[in-house]
Amino acid sequence: MKDVVIANKYVLLEKIGVGKFGIVYKGIHKKTQQNVAIKMEKKDQEIATIKHETIILNHLYRKGCRDVPFVLWYGVYFDYTCLVMTYFEKTLCECKDKLVNEKEKINKIMYRIIEIIENVHEHYVIHRDIKIENFMILENEIFIIDFGLATFYIDENNEHIRYKKREYITGTPKYISINIHNGIEPSRRDDLISIGYLYLYLYYGNLPWNNVPNIHHTLNEESMHILNGKNMYIKDKKELNNIMEYAINSGCDKYIDYCYNLKYTEKPNYTILKNMFL
Repeated sequence: MKDVVIANKYVLLEKIGVGKFGIVYKGIHKKTQQNVAIKMEKKDQEIATIKHETIILNHLYRKGCRDVPFVLWYGVYFDYTCLVMTYFEKTLCECKDKLVNEKEKINKIMYRIIEIIENVHEHYVIHRDIKIENFMILENEIFIIDFGLATFYIDENNEHIRYKKREYITGTPKYISINIHNGIEPSRRDDLISIGYLYLYLYYGNLPWNNVPNIHHTLNEESMHILNGKNMYIKDKKELNNIMEYAINSGCDKYIDYCYNLKYTEKPNYTILKNMFL
């Protein structure tokens, strides 16, 4: 991709990320020298997310949400669909080693992350792929990225999406909520539960289910199937009675308990949740 110039103004510099569906590059605006992030995916690939992500980001930005990337350009470059957006300095993941056992610092981060997801939810969007790699830092502020799996939880009839069962996971197995493991359609509560797992990851530097043993499961070997052996192992570790010991020791037990007990369509009390970390 050397010497590539997209939309006659954005120059590709270097690859900075590879996801399930596309590649992210650092780029620069030719005239202003402003750094940008450029996400690209093959036009004809089976699962395409960039157009959908652009719709979600534009919706959130129009509604006043400033915790997400700003879409600078969307379009097609030869065989690729491209999304040019805000470039962030680093991920929260790059800071994690300095945060282990630093409860006061982690609590401030948690407060901000809950505030961000409250803002996203307020505009009828659920993220569905909460993980440490999707929180970015720019000028000491935290932002959320990667809305390729996001969706609206309010339908065209102004009603909450229906509760339904599914066999496959949406999101990243390490961070998906216990409800997703149980084959339930994601809702607001699941973004919040994933944030709870993120807290444990920051506090301990790992998660109880980080080191999954080699498991062979005869029923279904597909990696994103809820009955895949590794996913079943992770699910067991996330059961409330198993995770509470880690939650209590880290001081995140009330948060975990509250989120685990939310009903599918229930609106979370974000103020209560934020105040748990003051």
